[in-house]
Amino acid sequence: MLFATPSEKAISEFTVELSEYITNFRGSQQSLIESLNRKLIGWASYHKYTGAHDAFSYIDTVVDAFLLNLCRSKHKKAPLEYLQQKSLH
Repeated sequence: MLFATPSEKAISEFTVELSEYITNFRGSQQSLIESLNRKLIGWASYHKYTGAHDAFSYIDTVVDAFLLNLCRSKHKKAPLEYLQQKSLH
């Protein structure tokens, strides 16, 4: 039986691409989320026929961390717990 997964190189390249895109994005939060969704849906569609559950979970965690870091950089005085709570809504 053949079990295919996204390569470590593909995952790391996508992670770097997401990091650069989020940190260099200049625009509204809504446009950032919409464009991120397009990127994530495209990557997931490409890898949907592979055993990519672990990769999808990892990318989800990475995107959450990048967005939290972006929030922390924009709201330096807000406590981390407050930002985490607000990001869940």
